[in-house]
Amino acid sequence: MSSKQQVLALLEQCKGSHISGEEIARQLQITRAAVWRAIHDLRLSGHAIEASTKIGYRLSESSDVLSEQGIRSAFTDKRYLDLPLHFHESIGSTNGEAKRLALDGAPHGTVVVAGRQTEGRGRNGKSFFSPSDSGLYVSVLLRPELDTAMALRVTSGAAVAVCRAIERMCDRRAGIKWVNDILIDSLKVCGILTEGISGFETGRIESLVVGIGVNHTVSPEGFPQELQGIAGALFVDTAPPEASRNRLAASIVEELLAVVDHMGQVDCQTEREERDHGMVTDHGMVTLPSECRQRKDSYLAPWGGKGGEASRVHPLPWGRDTFHFMEEYRRRSVVVGHRVRVVQGAVSYEAEATGIADDGALVVRLADGSVQHLRSGEISLRPILGSSW
Repeated sequence: MSSKQQVLALLEQCKGSHISGEEIARQLQITRAAVWRAIHDLRLSGHAIEASTKIGYRLSESSDVLSEQGIRSAFTDKRYLDLPLHFHESIGSTNGEAKRLALDGAPHGTVVVAGRQTEGRGRNGKSFFSPSDSGLYVSVLLRPELDTAMALRVTSGAAVAVCRAIERMCDRRAGIKWVNDILIDSLKVCGILTEGISGFETGRIESLVVGIGVNHTVSPEGFPQELQGIAGALFVDTAPPEASRNRLAASIVEELLAVVDHMGQVDCQTEREERDHGMVTDHGMVTLPSECRQRKDSYLAPWGGKGGEASRVHPLPWGRDTFHFMEEYRRRSVVVGHRVRVVQGAVSYEAEATGIADDGALVVRLADGSVQHLRSGEISLRPILGSSW
């Protein structure tokens, strides 16, 4: 770590308070001249550092220059203080870099953060608006102990984690548009892209990369014409110090790893419970008890709520509901109970979103009364936002 990075790390730890140049030099075991040069370079990089001949240097609370040191200092869970964190002021794609690190053997929990992406992309290869200095782009490498079916829920878990992180930073309610968009006041403020690699023989997920792009501080006029009225941001013009990009990045990583770690624990426990109940054979096949086989369809079918309440999917009858974050996902859904337009390749059709299945699929009812579970494709919410089909 360079002297500049060391000085920044110390200033971030003391953010809002003064620390003398002498004390910085003593703690870092560098010269006072090296301290001065580091402060000078940090100011050139945009860090708001005040100086007083009597009491030393102070990193302003309002300073929000994204950095590795700023993110590390914002972790509230000490377990994550030393996780591998790769910061780039600008990068082609954080997901692309995380996948490269995965191939090089990077461990679970490796994080890639950037303040700008030049080749950002969303689902189906679409470009992703990634402005500099106002957005936050985070990719997390996961090596979960999950089978393929369980790993499909990671995107759903990531959406819940991002909503929790956002609400830790600001007093605004975040909703989820299936499957990977976060909305506030009907405007998209965040997109999530999950990419994975599974073992051919084992069927287990070897690694997943969860990419998260957040519009942190963007004015409505700051979006391209085609996104105005569709995209939004957490803040306009400036964000309060307690909601800096560094703190949001740390919060997203903490919330995401907490959800994924819980999923791994639940996956192992659920498999043991199912085997104890005679539901999993040595060949991995599921064998339901007779009463469950008879009732399976009714438990998986959506039911209509009263007075326009959103429908939902019942948990299976055995054991406890192991996918508690899916219940939160359902509560945050902005599509359940509404009509949507489904787009799958060149085909599109209207349907009513009636629930979210435990595997993250969107349950829809078609005009002919048939029910489908969507695990791919996209949906349009414009009708419920006041626009025409």
